[in-house]
This record gives sequence, C-alpha cells and structure tokens, in this order.
Amino acid sequence: MNVLITGSSGYIGKELTKVLEKKTYNVIHLSRAKPKTPNHFQWNPETGELDLQAIEKADAIIHLAGENIGSGRWTNDKKKKVIESRQKGTKLLIEGINKAKNPPKIFISASATGYYGATTSDTIFEEDAPAANDFLGYTTQLWETESLKASILGLRTVIIRTGVVISKESKALQKMAMPVRAFVGANLGSGNQYIPWIDLEDLVAMYLFSLENSISGIYNAVAPQPITQKQLNFMIAKILKRPLFLPSIPEFLLNLILGEMAVLVTKGSRVSAKKIMEEGFRFMHETIESSLRQAL
Repeated sequence: MNVLITGSSGYIGKELTKVLEKKTYNVIHLSRAKPKTPNHFQWNPETGELDLQAIEKADAIIHLAGENIGSGRWTNDKKKKVIESRQKGTKLLIEGINKAKNPPKIFISASATGYYGATTSDTIFEEDAPAANDFLGYTTQLWETESLKASILGLRTVIIRTGVVISKESKALQKMAMPVRAFVGANLGSGNQYIPWIDLEDLVAMYLFSLENSISGIYNAVAPQPITQKQLNFMIAKILKRPLFLPSIPEFLLNLILGEMAVLVTKGSRVSAKKIMEEGFRFMHETIESSLRQAL
C-alpha cells in the first residue's frame, strides 16, 4: 500500500515513516522542500500549489502538517498562521482528492484535544462533546470540518485528536523537564489542571491501527490514565532525582510572560480514551511513569 504523509519532517512523521516502512508500506512524502527522490512531492498550502501525482499515487493519506501551536506568543499573526496552515492545507488536499482520476481510499488527519478548549474541570470529554468557544476549540473545529469533507468524497475518514505527546524528541516535554533538571522546578498555576497525554509509540500505533482497521470517525489519542500538571511534575522530578521545593508559579505571572498562550500550561481537560479502546486498540504505555522513563 502507498501511504502519503504530510508533515513527515516532524518527529511524529519521522517515527510514523519508520514504522510504516518496517511493515513494508511504501511511504510517499509531501512537503514544501524540492523533491529529492521519486517518493517526494512538493506542495505549498499558502499559494495553493500541489503536485497531483502525490494524490494519484496514494492509496491512503495521513495528514499531520500544521503550524506549531506552542512555538511563540499568540499574536494575531501567529494565530492566523496556526489556523490557515491547518485549514488551507487540508482544503488543498481535499481539492486534490476531488480532482484525482484515481483517488486514495483512506484519509487520516491529525487534530488536537484542544477541541475541548482550555478548561479545567472534572468533566471527562468524549468525542461527541461540542467544540469549545475559544481559540483552540475554534481552530480545531475549522480543521476537522475540512478533514471530514474527505468522507463526503467517499474516503474512509479518521480524525485523531491528539494530546501532549511524550517522547525524547518532544519539545513540550523538554520545556517541562528543563527547570526540574536545573533544580528550579515548580508547579504551574494551581497544578490541578489536567494534561491529556500520549506516548509517541502509542500515537504512531494508533495511526497504524486506523490505517489497518475499518474504523472511521473521530477518536481521542490520549492515554487512559489522566494526570494533572502537579502529578506530571512530581513524576519528572522523581525520575530525574531532583527536588521540588519552590512555590507554584502564579497563573497571573504566567499570563504576563506567555500572554494568551498561557492557557496551554495553566488549563487542561480530562479526555477519554474509551472509544478507541472499544475498537480493540491497546496501549503500550498506560501510565505516565512508564512513558517518562523511556523519554527522560
């Protein structure tokens, strides 16, 4: 089977490529860079450029591309890039599928648990919950609306709402572990906000599961055991053998430092893994300690 991946230069895309090739899938890459091999094709969502040969050649598409939401303050320009990279990129793929004489049969798209918004409560969010009325909810809703158009064109369509990915390559984890390593670790805000998380190995396995099984619809990509920011910080400190003695960093200070983006660390929802598990998916890393010991 020929599998086309967008965003394959990121650490998730690289690991997914490695696993697919090991299972003898033929991986096709779609990126902004000039093609260097017969399996590399070029596109540019901003200008609407897309080499249709990539679509024609693919039996399945795994769409991972999108502006990093955690790299830099959420200025108006940054927000625009985040939204347009997801909306325009997905729209361009759907248009390509619609034009193709021999279109793929499967469309799997990334999304994010930010769909449920930047809230902290005891509510356990399942896939049928409405989108939150904030920037994260708005962005993911636009993204998913474009992705779901693949199902209208007759493709088996899967959307994977991903939480914080735990791996050695995860910049989010590196940022969380850095102050703990330097003996200046502290809880962020109340520390009671939930962090929906998933190990990279499980996330890649979920994409493979979605490819190889006849499932469709929206699924949360989060580990079945939720944790709070305080619990995560404690476990990082335990594994790195560092003390945690500093007082928590107040939420108002994080808001001053990070601006609106502070919600990524000061708020967080409990998200359910029940639906994907009912399909038969099994996690290799159900506990955060198991995942962190590998990553750190």
